[in-house]
Amino acid sequence: MLLCFFCLFSCQDNERQSEIPQVQNGIINLTNVKFENHTILTLSGDWDFFWQKLITPTSSTYLVPSVIPIQKNNSENKTTFMKIGKRWKDIHSGTGFATYQVKIFFPETSPAAEPFAIRFLQTGGAAIKVFVDGNLSLSLGKVGKTKEAMIPTRSSGIIVLPYGQKQINLTVHISNYYHDDGSFWYPPKLGKYRDIQNEYVKEITFDSLLTGALFFMAFYHFLLFFFRRNRSLILFFGLFSLTTALHSISLNGDILYHLIPNVPYRIAFSLSLIFYLAMPFYLSFLAQLYPNQFSKKFIQIFSSICFLLYLAVVLLPTELGSQTTFFGIFFQSQD
Repeated sequence: MLLCFFCLFSCQDNERQSEIPQVQNGIINLTNVKFENHTILTLSGDWDFFWQKLITPTSSTYLVPSVIPIQKNNSENKTTFMKIGKRWKDIHSGTGFATYQVKIFFPETSPAAEPFAIRFLQTGGAAIKVFVDGNLSLSLGKVGKTKEAMIPTRSSGIIVLPYGQKQINLTVHISNYYHDDGSFWYPPKLGKYRDIQNEYVKEITFDSLLTGALFFMAFYHFLLFFFRRNRSLILFFGLFSLTTALHSISLNGDILYHLIPNVPYRIAFSLSLIFYLAMPFYLSFLAQLYPNQFSKKFIQIFSSICFLLYLAVVLLPTELGSQTTFFGIFFQSQD
């Protein structure tokens, strides 16, 4: 009976998921969507895509054809569309610049209805400009056609859409020369402004509480180690808490950029990968707690690899340091 209930619930959930509209061929039709009960949609799907082009946005920019269609390696299939989240290196290279476009059709709104808003999530190593019907509405970092001309960021942003319009043309300029695996990583979220703002505040609050708790744990264990210096496991757990807190504050770039608005991208990038150091500290803590259960040689080798990976992140250019991510995740998963 219980199994049937879960199967029925799963089928209903899948049916609801299938009813959620997605961007198809650069267009998303929301005319039949009822934005009730805090409805927030992701603008995922196939956006119109212009590789190595920063198309001048106008109110009719959606009608401009792609003059440089994307061609997959060793393939004759060409397309002028790109799924949000699909990596550039899958079709060309991990660095470069591009234009994404989408046309959005909205449902009828009552005079008392709230305006819509779109939240753009962080895209590591990139900079973006967002235009609504040709008007610049959001700028994160500085978009440029070369590495020297752009300024990357890990922050996100929210734009409020013009009230009462039945359709808009959304144009996004994006450039990336500071991460090996660049693209438009996460689809923007669309909903009523209050719902978008509430979700943003909830995320910031949760991440702030988590980060604050981790910093408090680190401080407590450092203080405890000051009085009991013969217990190295206390120090290792404090270091683990500190590195996890620094990683946490970088995951949601908004917290970091709220605290330090002009933080250099290299620092934000280095903090995002400081988890390389977290596991060696945690393993050392466990080895001190259970000395007969862990191989000292294994811990030394594992820790050396993690420290070398993080040293590469700190010293190498970020587009090279980002290539260590795969190896870091692999070694962390082997623990």
